[in-house]
Amino acid sequence: IFNYAMIGSILGHEISHALDNH
Repeated sequence: IFNYAMIGSILGHEISHALDNH
């Protein structure tokens, strides 16, 4: 079973980079 809190943290990290790139 995946740890959704960890997934959310990773997604937030990726989203943060995506926003920085724009």
